[in-house]
Amino acid sequence: MWLGGDFIAGPVTDAVDHVNGLTSQMTWDVTLDVLQVLANGKAEANWLVRFANEFSNGMVKYYSKEGAAQN
Repeated sequence: MWLGGDFIAGPVTDAVDHVNGLTSQMTWDVTLDVLQVLANGKAEANWLVRFANEFSNGMVKYYSKEGAAQN
């Protein structure tokens, strides 16, 4: 059950394959999402990144380029 806020069904971007051992940079351009959120008077935007198969095991850590300096 989603309790994190407004939810827009369906992907907002194309799927990106992330497989075991991947060490390259993953990028998503969310500029248009942020501009739309701000235009609607909201103060923040959030995204849900999920497994294609939500019953699979595993873990991955993502952070923004701004957050990279903190890790």
